[in-house]
Amino acid sequence: MASLLGDIGGTNARFTIGLADSGDDHAKTYRCADYPDLASIIETFIASLPDSLKPRNGAICVAGPVKGPTAEMTNLPWSVDADVLRNRFSLEFLFLVNDFTAQALAIPYLGEADLFALDRMEAPAGRAMAVLGPGTGLGVSALVPTPDGRWSPLTTEGGHVTMASRTGEEARVLQVLADRYGHVSAERVVSGQGIENIHKALCQITGTPDPEMSAQQIVDSVLTGTEGLPAQTLNLFCGFLGTVASNLALTIGAQGGVFLAGGILPRMPDLVAASNFRSRFEDKGRFREYLSPIPVRIIMHPYPAFLGLAALARDRYSRN
Repeated sequence: MASLLGDIGGTNARFTIGLADSGDDHAKTYRCADYPDLASIIETFIASLPDSLKPRNGAICVAGPVKGPTAEMTNLPWSVDADVLRNRFSLEFLFLVNDFTAQALAIPYLGEADLFALDRMEAPAGRAMAVLGPGTGLGVSALVPTPDGRWSPLTTEGGHVTMASRTGEEARVLQVLADRYGHVSAERVVSGQGIENIHKALCQITGTPDPEMSAQQIVDSVLTGTEGLPAQTLNLFCGFLGTVASNLALTIGAQGGVFLAGGILPRMPDLVAASNFRSRFEDKGRFREYLSPIPVRIIMHPYPAFLGLAALARDRYSRN
C-alpha cells in the first residue's frame, strides 16, 4: 500500500511515495516560498503520480513543534493540521511528527555508505544516540532503546537552547548577536542563518564592509579556497557545532553515537573533519574521557527523513 511521505523544512518540502523503503525513485522537492500552504504542495505532488501510486495513508515531518495533530512551523508562516490534510486527501491515516523525530527514526536503517565518519570510534550496540542538524534552522532529537527491543525517538526543540561561548572570539560574536536579538539560541549560530549571522558579526567586529553573503556563498567560497572572514566564519561555526553536539551527548548519555544531519554538513564533510569540531566536542574538562570514545557521523543519505517516516508507517501496520 502506497504511503505519502513528506519532509517539510523552512526552505524546501520533499515528498515521495514509499512504505517498504525510502522510495527515492519518486522523490520530488518543492520550494515552500512558491506555494501558499502545505496542502497546495501535496496536491501538486499527488497530481504528478500515476494512479497506481496514489497514497492511501501518510507520514509527514515538519520543522517546528508538533502538538497532537497540529504544528506551527518555526521558520515558515504555516500552520499544519494532519486531520484536515487526511480528510482533504482521503487518507486512512496521516502521522505528523517533528522533522528530527523522523531523522532519529532513520538511524537504524542507515548503512556505512550513508555515513561520513569524523573519527575512528565505534559505538557499543543498544545505547542512546543523539541527532542534530543545521539546515534552515537547527533540529535536535535522540533515539533511546526501550525494554522491548525497539527504539523510541525524543521530540525536542533543543535547537533553541542558549548558546554559550568557549573562547573570547566566540564571546564577541555572541555579544553582537545578543545586542541584535536578545536571546541567542544555538540555532542563531549553528544553522544556515547562523553562518550568515556569524559572518555579519565578524564584519561588524572587524570594521569590514558587509558583502551580504548567503550561507551557500560563504560555504562555496571557502570550499574553493577563500580565506579571510568566510573561513573564519566556518571555523567558528564548527566550534559552536562541537559545543552543541557535546552538550547534547552529555544530556542524553549518547554513548551510541552522535549523528549530524541537515542540508549543510553533507556539502563539506572534509572541512568539518579538518576543523576544530572534534577537539571542541571533547572539550568538557573532567568529562573528556566520557566524550572521547563517542563516535560522530555525518549523515550523507539524501533523504534520511523518508527512512524514518517509512519506518513509522510500517510500525503502524505491524501493530494492527
